Amino acid sequence: MKTPRSVTVIEKCGGKYIFFGIRNGLSKLVPLYTSDNHDDILRLNFNIDGIPLFKSVGTQFWQILCSVGHTTPFIVALFYGPSKPTSIEDYLSDFLVELNELTKHGLEVQDQIFRVQVNAFICDAPARTFLKCVKGHTGYNSCERCTVKGYYKDNRVILYSKVM
Repeated sequence: MKTPRSVTVIEKCGGKYIFFGIRNGLSKLVPLYTSDNHDDILRLNFNIDGIPLFKSVGTQFWQILCSVGHTTPFIVALFYGPSKPTSIEDYLSDFLVELNELTKHGLEVQDQIFRVQVNAFICDAPARTFLKCVKGHTGYNSCERCTVKGYYKDNRVILYSKVM
């Protein structure tokens, strides 16, 4: 099955980090994808999310997954640590460098060049606020699209504007 016998794990962002790469995953996926689709554009969907491993211990995985169309996602990068990565810039740096290069120059597989486009980033609310470096969904100023300041009532933050 050609499973790698060892991987390079580095200390990064307060934990352990492995970068598998977008190009590496796409090179294995494109021959399967192109047999069903005759398009020369690869529209990539990315998912970034944190996964707690155990309730009793605070360790967690933060992964970057990629899929093309309805294909099975593959792992681009994986972080393991006592909490989420300490620096979003360091965590995403390898990913963004490779993604920028692929969107500019494309991907060559079996003597065919495919254009690469980002279709979507699919994240839950906590992961989205982490990636965008904004207030969490429970904060007083958590609305990303307006300037309404929330207030606390019945154990929750309520965002309400009297102007309607």
